[in-house]
Amino acid sequence: MPSSSAVPSALLLTGGRDPFVDPWHPFAETAPRIAAVLESAGLAVEVSDRVAERLADLSGVDLLVVSAPEPAALVPDGVRQAARRGLQAHLARGGAVAGVHIGAVGLLGLPEWRSAIGARWGEHTMHPPLGPADLDVVPGPATEGIESCSVIDERYTRLEMDPGAEVLISHRHDGREHPLLWRRERDGVRSVGDALGHDTRSFDSGEHVELLRRSFAWAAQAAGASAG
Repeated sequence: MPSSSAVPSALLLTGGRDPFVDPWHPFAETAPRIAAVLESAGLAVEVSDRVAERLADLSGVDLLVVSAPEPAALVPDGVRQAARRGLQAHLARGGAVAGVHIGAVGLLGLPEWRSAIGARWGEHTMHPPLGPADLDVVPGPATEGIESCSVIDERYTRLEMDPGAEVLISHRHDGREHPLLWRRERDGVRSVGDALGHDTRSFDSGEHVELLRRSFAWAAQAAGASAG
């Protein structure tokens, strides 16, 4: 079961250990920054780079957060299936999920992850060159008090998005708005997708961090309540 304690729990799965590696993302540097946002949201945080193995048993986890790429080498089918069963069980009991940057768009190719987060990297997905950008904050209760957001980051563009997401941050590219931070609730599961977070400079943006903190807290709140 998810944690029944007063403090909800978060498990952050980060890249950096074979085969969950790539040459583009400094996972060892971004993991502590994401963990700090989770802690500021009032969660007890565990960080692990044993992605597939840890997925197999998510008991006691209220919010599963993934900041890891698809594996660079084939994961044995038995390991993948155990990870899938663990994720299925987590979702079935109302556990929340969140994906940050590359973690938002895939997890071992598991369809349950893609369905929960509601986004995937598609044939036409890309990102403009990494650099400073002024983003659009969508007015609403989730973004109250924050009217603008500036980052130094990649901005995933033309993601394949399922309907039903509440977009908090977006950016304009080629005349269209593209979601960058969103949250959704489906079948009793709350999820957060954050297409930002390429490196630590993204977490130097106070607006990005605050909206991510609110999103983590929102997701974990329902998961923790379902455990009581």
